[in-house]
Amino acid sequence: MKAAFYLFMIAGAFGGFDVLYYHIYTHRLYRQPSAIWENVTHFTRALLFAVFFTLIVHVRAAGAWWWLYPAIIAIEFVNTMLDTILEPASRKSLGGLPTGEYILHVFLSLVTGAALACMLFDSQALLSEPTSLTWYTLDLPESLIFGSYMSTVAAVGFFLFESTSFLKQLSQRMRRQPAVDMAVKPA
Repeated sequence: MKAAFYLFMIAGAFGGFDVLYYHIYTHRLYRQPSAIWENVTHFTRALLFAVFFTLIVHVRAAGAWWWLYPAIIAIEFVNTMLDTILEPASRKSLGGLPTGEYILHVFLSLVTGAALACMLFDSQALLSEPTSLTWYTLDLPESLIFGSYMSTVAAVGFFLFESTSFLKQLSQRMRRQPAVDMAVKPA
């Protein structure tokens, strides 16, 4: 799982830059009505990254529990596809996706894909072991373990910020819609 760990650390750093610079600072996607559903994919990804760091650094899923790894990878895959589908319409009012962010997204997709592949490859032997879900700590220097905790905290922070922003946008959207009169009118 060490290769997956290092790749996720790289993806986490560049992904954090993407969120802070492009999503929050430059485009303020949390305020863009057109980006409301894209923001769902963003806070989902932030939560998934916290889960990935926890799984890699502290969880050993063997036997039937091994399927937890491909299941969470499948959720990430679907989320990434939805993000890709939603981005053009979401960013249209902003002039589209800037070239730098597009390149960053391609890089992040490649690095994250490699990390997920490493996670599956490195854990494959666990499938034939007796079913168990155990807590352990990946054999890494303490500074890297601490770094993974900070990455997890950052991912949870992004999740909280983006999910709260989504709920605010949804609330505003619901207040703007006219109320539907459900009263029965006499004929």
